[in-house]
Parts: sequence; C-alpha cells; structure tokens
Amino acid sequence: MSVVFVVGIAAGVWTFIEPWVIRYPIGARHQWTPSMWSNVWVGAIVTGASVVALVLAVAAGLRGVEAAQAEARAHSDRPV
Repeated sequence: MSVVFVVGIAAGVWTFIEPWVIRYPIGARHQWTPSMWSNVWVGAIVTGASVVALVLAVAAGLRGVEAAQAEARAHSDRPV
C-alpha cells in the first residue's frame, strides 16, 4: 500500500505544480484562471490525503512489527 500512497504523493505534487511548469495562461488583470485554481486545489488535496494515508500505513506497520517482536520475546522467555 505504501507504494500506492507514494505514487499518489507524486501525482498530487505534479498536479499542484503543473500550472507553473506548463505555464498556463494568466487571465485578465494577471489573475489565476479557474483551471489553475482547480489544479492547485486538487493537487494539494491529493498530496495531503496521500501523505496522511502513508503516515498511517507506516505507523500501523511499525505497530504490528512491535507487537510481533513483543510476542516473540514473551514466547522465548517461557521455560521449556
């Protein structure tokens, strides 16, 4: 799952910076056009959601590893 979230982060970042890289046309009075605003907002939302999901997935994985190690230690401490 982490790979999917990293791909989501990359896609979100690209969507966020795309108006500047591709040089979208600036609207009247040098204001952003609706297409620029939508790209920036969608990119920010996708990036934020992917970062949160990645952090939660890594935290859950680390918690699982910690629990498995604790259980293994508990089993190894028992006398035979």
